[in-house]
Amino acid sequence: MSHWKLLRLLLVVSLVSITRGVAERQDTRGEPKSDKFPFFVPVQVVKPSKDHNNLQVVPESINLLRSASQRRPISVISVVGPYHSGKSFLLNSLLQKPSTFSVGPKTSPQTLGIWMCRTDLSAPDGSEIWLMDSEGFFGPQVTETYDAKIFTVATLLGSHLVYNTVKVIDQQAVNLLEMLARRAQLFRVRSLAPSVAAAEEEGVESIAEASGDIPVFLSAKSFPPLTWVVEDFVQDMAASQGGGASAMANESAIATEWLKSYLTEDSERFEDSDDSYEESDRAYLARLFPSLTVHTLFLPATSKSQLKDLSQLSWLELTDEFRNEVTALRGELFTTVRSKELYDGSSEDDVLSSPEDGMMTAEGFASALNFIVKALQKGFFPELPSLWASWRAQVGEVSLKDSYDLFETTLSEGVSPRPTGEAVTAADFDRASRDARDKAVEFYTNLVADFGLPTRNGDLETKMRTSQRKAHALWLEQVQNYVTRIRSDLISDIEQKLFNVSLPCEPDSLEQTGKEATSVEVAKYKEILKEYEQQPPQKRLLSSDWMVGQLPKFEEDPVQELVKSADALLVRFKYENDRAISNLIRVALESSINACDAAVDEANTKLVGDAVLQDWAKGVMAETTDSFTKKCTREYPWIASQPEFRSNKALLIQEVKDRIDTCTSRHAVRLAEHLRQEVEILMGEYRAEKRKLEMTALPADEAVLRREHTAITQDVLDRFDSDEETVADSAAYKDFRSQLDRNMGAEWDRLRKKNIELWKVHSDDATACALEMNQKYIKESCPQGWMCLFMLWPSAHAARVKSNLDECFDTKASVKMPISMRQAVFDSWYEKELGKEAAEVRQNLMVFLFTLTLPVVWISWLSTRSR
Repeated sequence: MSHWKLLRLLLVVSLVSITRGVAERQDTRGEPKSDKFPFFVPVQVVKPSKDHNNLQVVPESINLLRSASQRRPISVISVVGPYHSGKSFLLNSLLQKPSTFSVGPKTSPQTLGIWMCRTDLSAPDGSEIWLMDSEGFFGPQVTETYDAKIFTVATLLGSHLVYNTVKVIDQQAVNLLEMLARRAQLFRVRSLAPSVAAAEEEGVESIAEASGDIPVFLSAKSFPPLTWVVEDFVQDMAASQGGGASAMANESAIATEWLKSYLTEDSERFEDSDDSYEESDRAYLARLFPSLTVHTLFLPATSKSQLKDLSQLSWLELTDEFRNEVTALRGELFTTVRSKELYDGSSEDDVLSSPEDGMMTAEGFASALNFIVKALQKGFFPELPSLWASWRAQVGEVSLKDSYDLFETTLSEGVSPRPTGEAVTAADFDRASRDARDKAVEFYTNLVADFGLPTRNGDLETKMRTSQRKAHALWLEQVQNYVTRIRSDLISDIEQKLFNVSLPCEPDSLEQTGKEATSVEVAKYKEILKEYEQQPPQKRLLSSDWMVGQLPKFEEDPVQELVKSADALLVRFKYENDRAISNLIRVALESSINACDAAVDEANTKLVGDAVLQDWAKGVMAETTDSFTKKCTREYPWIASQPEFRSNKALLIQEVKDRIDTCTSRHAVRLAEHLRQEVEILMGEYRAEKRKLEMTALPADEAVLRREHTAITQDVLDRFDSDEETVADSAAYKDFRSQLDRNMGAEWDRLRKKNIELWKVHSDDATACALEMNQKYIKESCPQGWMCLFMLWPSAHAARVKSNLDECFDTKASVKMPISMRQAVFDSWYEKELGKEAAEVRQNLMVFLFTLTLPVVWISWLSTRSR
């Protein structure tokens, strides 16, 4: 049972390869793919395994074979033989193209596995001629089993078999050919034992009926004609055949007759035998191949250097004999080869059915090659007929699966995101679902129709709907991701538009730009979302039990989410714009304040008048505020209307005012200090001049002294006015000038008093005389003490004393005193020397007046009391 399970597994694998090949022949639209198999370019279709004990198909080459013209049959000329026997060179010679197949002087095999070369030549039946080159037999470290597998593939799939050897054809060469045939166990292919056993299990009545399912290319009758080519032929066949050989037309004919005679001798003794397995090897070969001919080829070149590497020679450089013999061989092969049957053309349900009545096509060749190689890999080759019989039973299930796979593949391609990442629209999803369903149904219908099997469209429809539901869920996820990405892209577009706005900008303009950008992107977003809304019922492409394209559900409306994101983005840019405005205003404010500080620093080095100082303050204020305004509004006039500008301008005005006030206060202090120092200097000069005056003029007439002193003070004041002319309008100037004038006035008073005191010194005799006269007058006029006018009334007292002093000046003074000085001397003398006496007179007056007043007050009080 396990053996047959392995057989069934092999059948499934092979069937999948063939049915998938059918799918691969179509593009996504269900149309045949373009023919990609090149002409006159050898392609490796089978390669050896790593251990060189088995064969492996080359998947890319199998697909390339299936892409070739499927409608035109092909005829395959297979060339086999020992390695380095010249197979590839022979094929190049047949094509008259020395470089088509790889040849060379190396001792190791040049060709590995099996290679196919497509030509543009046609066989008599209209089929396309293909050439098969194979790996040479008996190569180093290659087993006989591996050679037998190469021989088997070439024999079963070739329309004509060419066995290529070198130098001679003898019994040993024949035995090698026989050995390959038996090692391949091809005799079991024509054995009906497995099919008969299967027939007995199923109740089939005849062997013929049991063998009806065996494909023609696996039966013994399908073995191709054999042409034995002997290159570098030098054997004398006429000598080995005796005199009869002289009648032969050429050496090829002689060699053919010898081989046929050798293979058929003594075969008559087996005609009446029932045991066909005991017939001789030679008789076996004669029965196996329907026809057998021999062609001999002379040396292609005669020089040693040419024979070392024939690949370097062109067709015309080869010997005439070789070219003539190859031309004859070419004519025989190309005019007799026919396309090989893969199956019985009368069968309507063979797996390899084609429109060419069962003849081999490139696709059929690929499928048969794939089947044979896989069977050889598993060691099941003897059971191929029975495997083929059971294969057909698997076609229906695999066809259903492959049709479902085609639906999945087509639908996946149809609903996959576009290269830009854009999810297909709802209409496209519906259309892709319908197209995938139609293609899968058509594919399945055609496939089972070719196999002659009943359809299971209901099962296929159910599987497709299930798959479409999964694809729909995936598509919804793609749409959701796409819509989310588009929203992100649109936000990026809005952000880019806002980025393009040069900051700072007018807030209203930024607001308008953001709103306009949001409006545009929202409109785009709505248009995109509209593509994913469910189609109306009248536009539905599939029945109601199929899923339709529709917009997935979102936690929040996508448009509202976009608007919220855009609003948040606009808020961020407004904040950035406010920062930019603040930064611009701050820089302008700092720059203006710095300019103001520079002006203040410069002003702190100068002393000016009040008018100049006021003009400077006004100028600094105007210049600073104008500079601030210009810096802010030069590029952005709209800033002047911003509240932040107005508040900062008010702040600037206050800052400038504070700096001006500080500067003004400092200026006043500096000016006062300067004027103080100037006054001190001038007072020093004044005092020096006054000392000179004291030393030279005192005592002097006060008028003269005043005149000279006035000249000195005026000179000092003039110098002060001249030195401080620039600050003459300042209050400090006026104060310090007044102070200077007062200081000099005080000095004048001291000078005047000193002058008087000096005159008093010179008038001591006069004052002493006046005191004596006063005493004499008191005795004479006031015998009662103080009760006289002189001692009671101050003015009378002063007048009398002045009169006495004047009289003494005239009579007693030692120095003639100017009249103008007498009053000054009197005043000083009366105040100082007679001050006590003068005070007594005033006191006497007060007592007297009090004495007079008291009775009056008393009488008045009494009068008032009596009333």
